Amino acid sequence: MVPGKQVAVEVKSARSMERDLRRGIFQCVKYRSVLNAQALLEFKTSLPAIRARLVSEKPLPPELLRLAKTLEVETQVIKPLK
Repeated sequence: MVPGKQVAVEVKSARSMERDLRRGIFQCVKYRSVLNAQALLEFKTSLPAIRARLVSEKPLPPELLRLAKTLEVETQVIKPLK
């Protein structure tokens, strides 16, 4: 683990329903918390900046974008794989 270089990522496909996208946001929060806990044990004095990102093949509805922003989860839409 390199301080300041961790990104917790959850990926959702174009087939993901809104509830799956919402769950993905919370998964990102969980992953970030686990990485923070590991960093605390490993580095003991300071936590590296650990980011969380939800990557989706379709845009998130405004409500989920607000939730992600509130929980400091980055969002990224990518082109669906065929």
